[in-house]
Amino acid sequence: MARPLRIEYSGAIYLLRTRTDMSLKQIGQHFGVSYAAVTQIKKSFDRKLCKDEALNTLIEQIDACLESLISRPDPYFIAYLTFRKFYL
Repeated sequence: MARPLRIEYSGAIYLLRTRTDMSLKQIGQHFGVSYAAVTQIKKSFDRKLCKDEALNTLIEQIDACLESLISRPDPYFIAYLTFRKFYL
């Protein structure tokens, strides 16, 4: 059984998948998971967003911050740090 990813990793994967044109494979390689796992993580996070209004608001705030940052050289790190800043 695979260990669950911490919420900031799941959030970063969700943001990269929904806000960038990066492939599943690219995202998975960075986080050390398969492209299929990226799909499952994104679906799981979608379900969490439907149930948790605070998390949904958090993603909206992060998305606003990412608007200017996503074009920078390392979107993985930026998404992770931004999610971590707001979540923790």
